[in-house]
Amino acid sequence: MKKKFMHLLCIAALLACFTSCKHDHLPASNIYVLVHGAWQAPYVWTSVKEQLESVGQKVVLVQLPAHGDDFNSPANVSIDVYRDKVIATILSTKQKVILVGHSMGGGVVTAVAEKIPGKINKLV
Repeated sequence: MKKKFMHLLCIAALLACFTSCKHDHLPASNIYVLVHGAWQAPYVWTSVKEQLESVGQKVVLVQLPAHGDDFNSPANVSIDVYRDKVIATILSTKQKVILVGHSMGGGVVTAVAEKIPGKINKLV
């Protein structure tokens, strides 16, 4: 149930992002950077990543420190550490990105957008 809700929520958020598109298709030049929430890891974005890539989009999944198979101690992480991880990921791209955050990831992407607004095309 939780996984299905997450999937539907992500699709709804991405559809909201696309409503401003003037074309019936997505331009192939978008890069999506997807940030998971608390108690999660990049695996939660797997189906969204597959769907976006199936229509020619590039997708980068961020694994926040102390999540998934990253064994940093939770005592060593903060919103700033999360923010800096996402910023490093975005700066490794050559263009603006569509930055998507779920749950706690929403706070992270907001912090990222405050630091590097010129690298963000859309914030979801």
